[in-house]
Amino acid sequence: GGGALGASVVETLLARGAICHVPMRERELPPSFALASHERVSATAGVDLTEEDAVASYYDSLPPLWGSIHLAGGFAMGAVAETSLDQFQRMWNLNAVTCFLSCREAVRACKRAGAGGRIVNVAARVIAQPAAHMVAYTASKAGVAAITQALAAEVIADGIRSRLAAGEFAS
Repeated sequence: GGGALGASVVETLLARGAICHVPMRERELPPSFALASHERVSATAGVDLTEEDAVASYYDSLPPLWGSIHLAGGFAMGAVAETSLDQFQRMWNLNAVTCFLSCREAVRACKRAGAGGRIVNVAARVIAQPAAHMVAYTASKAGVAAITQALAAEVIADGIRSRLAAGEFAS
């Protein structure tokens, strides 16, 4: 929620009356996150969405949940011949792992609330229109798309709908 895309999504949700809970990786809320003082925004610093226990603890701390929008991630370019396994795994963790862990905990939270829910995952158009020098990024965002599709089939009977929002290189 602290990046350009995240802040825009939070602003849009606030304009529609939502209460927004925003996990942030930084140890302290960045001064640039102007929405932190909004009465319907609860920003929590120090939540590493690549860490299983941190994600579970974060979602457990939330009030009853009906919707969850996942747009944590990262972007890096590099020719495949120069991309290390560590760089590939970093993209995978920043995009696919954060999505998986957030989806899992959002499903658990929605089920606890008992009212169904909505889960939206953000990917990028690059998964449909691959570009050069983006193997790691494209693979990680394709993981987000696959997680979303499989999740949608799995949780529909619980009244939870899952969808993918794709934008131009959105993370």
